[in-house]
Amino acid sequence: MIDPGGSRRPPWPPEPRRSPGLDPVAAPLRGRGPEAGILAESLDRVAAGQPAVVLIEGEAGIGKTRLLDSAVQDARARGMQVARGRAEELEQSRPFGLVAAVFGCERSSGDLRRAAIADLLAAPLGSGGTVTSDPGLRFRTVDAFADLAEALALAGPLVIGVDDLQWADPSSVLTLGAVARRMAGLPVALVGGLRSLPRGTDLDRLISLLETAGARRIQLAPLPDTAVRDLVADAVAAEPGPALLAGAAGAGGNPLFVTELIGALLQDGTVQVAGGRAEVAHATLPPTLRLTILRRLSFLPHPAVRALRAASILGSSFSLTDLATITGSSALELSVALDGAARAGVIEDDAPRLRFRHDLIRDAVYEDLPGGVRRGVGPEGGGGGGAGGAPGGGGGGRAASSACFSRWSSPRIRAWSFAVFASPRKR
Repeated sequence: MIDPGGSRRPPWPPEPRRSPGLDPVAAPLRGRGPEAGILAESLDRVAAGQPAVVLIEGEAGIGKTRLLDSAVQDARARGMQVARGRAEELEQSRPFGLVAAVFGCERSSGDLRRAAIADLLAAPLGSGGTVTSDPGLRFRTVDAFADLAEALALAGPLVIGVDDLQWADPSSVLTLGAVARRMAGLPVALVGGLRSLPRGTDLDRLISLLETAGARRIQLAPLPDTAVRDLVADAVAAEPGPALLAGAAGAGGNPLFVTELIGALLQDGTVQVAGGRAEVAHATLPPTLRLTILRRLSFLPHPAVRALRAASILGSSFSLTDLATITGSSALELSVALDGAARAGVIEDDAPRLRFRHDLIRDAVYEDLPGGVRRGVGPEGGGGGGAGGAPGGGGGGRAASSACFSRWSSPRIRAWSFAVFASPRKR
């Protein structure tokens, strides 16, 4: 969608509804001062008539969209043109879907260039070719998008913001590469947000092209404790107490998980504010947050999900040897299965063991196991600080995991557990 400079049209696609407690648009951007500075410098370059490319990378929920939106708001405040869009996981097979949304190319558009591009996408040539079956038509469409971007940039500074690039369709990835090649000497900023995984070869080639062109890469790290505290205080409009902060610490510095957790606790009435301090008696994992986390893990390969389900029984940290014991798989098979989870930031190396990077992720995966499995393992196997073996303090270290091995040692039990872990529960 093209937004001419100075307008205040709402973003598209619209943001999903959030739990009450914190407006992600109005709330201050916490803990991202250096990263926001890089984006501001890039807009300064555009204002001076030079191109700029910035890639914002990180795990799901780490704040890529929030940072990109902040840059877009800054660009609008400077009077720049903004073209903003987001790739959708379910539209990866829709040719040019991302760039058509970014540039607002619809057949009903009052702009002849956009309407002409929409006609190219919708109507086949007389020979029956389409943008997917006719290479000539495909590259004609790519050139049309690049011509449009160039014409906009010649009219004034332009900021192109594309989010969730990991889901971009191949034709849009190809088009963004063509646009980047046209940017030399023009006042254009291309700002992209993407997860570390999944990533196809087309996107890898685009990233390599952008880096060659001088792209700056921002790798978003977890928020520091001070920023998490500020984020919680923003959500509850009070000074957060120690128990509330301890619960938020389980998010591992992931701002989405922090805000979703606090929002769900507020909605449930668990947070009590007295004397200017917000506190909870006990912080449990809200069902809405559990489902949010599980959806964020759904892109991982099935062997990785299966291994994570088994690992959640061992607690927040585990060894491959322990995991092999309860699954019947070899340590080599498990290391291969968990490689994607490590690259996605779900687990991390804590030599000589592995660790869930967020206690909330481990808790969500564990709570998704059938109740019979959790009851069979018991409090010590579940890592538990909670009643009935529910995850509480993210414990479950060496002593907890080894204590449950006797329950999982026989081949019959291992085969049963493997079958359970192999089949995620239907929701």
